[in-house]
Amino acid sequence: MQIIQKDTKGLLCFAHQAMGTTFEIMVAGHPDAYCRKATREAFRVLDQLEQQLSRFVPNSDISRINSSRPGEPICVGLQTLACIQDAMRLWQLSKGAFDITICGAMDRIGIDTVQVCITRQHASIGLDLGGIGKGFALDQMAEVLAGWGIHTALLHSGASTAIALDGQWLISLTCPFKARQLGSIHLNRAAVSCSSQVARPHVIDPATGTYANKTSTAWVLADTATMADALSTAVLVCGPDKTDWLSDVGVSAFLVARHQDHCQGMAVGPWPGLVTAWCNCPGFD
Repeated sequence: MQIIQKDTKGLLCFAHQAMGTTFEIMVAGHPDAYCRKATREAFRVLDQLEQQLSRFVPNSDISRINSSRPGEPICVGLQTLACIQDAMRLWQLSKGAFDITICGAMDRIGIDTVQVCITRQHASIGLDLGGIGKGFALDQMAEVLAGWGIHTALLHSGASTAIALDGQWLISLTCPFKARQLGSIHLNRAAVSCSSQVARPHVIDPATGTYANKTSTAWVLADTATMADALSTAVLVCGPDKTDWLSDVGVSAFLVARHQDHCQGMAVGPWPGLVTAWCNCPGFD
């Protein structure tokens, strides 16, 4: 996924390293100094979320949950609680394909919204928010910008997940094997995310405990970055034969799989703002 056009004059770009990648905020319509203050606040929220949500931070909420005794309630921050609640909801919507426990044990995670606690019910359960954390962070950062009255903006996390506020932001989707453009969309008040096993297989199928191999790359278009991020992982796990639940969720997907010496793509659901229709390149059916 690549941002190939910003059609707004006077665009300002701000970048920040977090969660193992480079987050970028593109804004317009306000003075430089004002935008710097607003984006600084958004990046401050991002840093706070990383300290809470990352399993690589020793004393994060997630690390404390993962090292807790089975049945021991762990008090967490409100943002951690909200992210895990979103993960639980998307696990249900995807019929188990999106799973932050990896091992298909989402139903053994206890959520106490009154005491703001999370409990894992078995020692083998560990939480990993890698498939939802960046999208969740982007949504929180977008809320910060909106609070500052900034509405013409695009935010992305290393170009794997992007969310657009107002404006027409041209996003290119490229073939993971041939690096050729498959399609492009104008993103407006929506989010898009890509999950891929091509460069580095890392997504686990919770049903088998092995690397997902039904689809090579999946893009998802959704209302929020949280949903797009998580469900692009879910679609990668499901593959093209088990996407019937997408229509119930109200999101769209585009999948690419490799079959011997050629690639095959499949679009599921409508793609509003589609500028370039899904292209056929040599070897692409």
